[in-house]
Amino acid sequence: MRIVMMAIVIAIVVGFIFSIAWALAYSLILKQRSILKAIALVSIVLGVSLVMYRLLYAYPGPEWILGFALGAPAGIKLIQKIGPEKPTDEGAIAVLLAGPLVLVLLLTAIAIL
Repeated sequence: MRIVMMAIVIAIVVGFIFSIAWALAYSLILKQRSILKAIALVSIVLGVSLVMYRLLYAYPGPEWILGFALGAPAGIKLIQKIGPEKPTDEGAIAVLLAGPLVLVLLLTAIAIL
């Protein structure tokens, strides 16, 4: 019983931290002045997201969703406080144009492996 409760708490905490880290990473990407750095950061964020979702499906349960839901408002507040007023052109290109392309490449690589 004690181990199960610990696993639940760990899943909630990891989901919370992931939500905040994801929001902070995107605010950092939107501040970048170099397109290569921005695309590299988008690749890292999407790669970590895919690993996290793989972990989510390996250990299913509502605890992850609770952690994500609790972390989302905190992440939004941090983006409003720390994030840029207006994204740089390079950051916007990396998120909106290169982001989906990187995601497709990562998903293809996972499907092949």
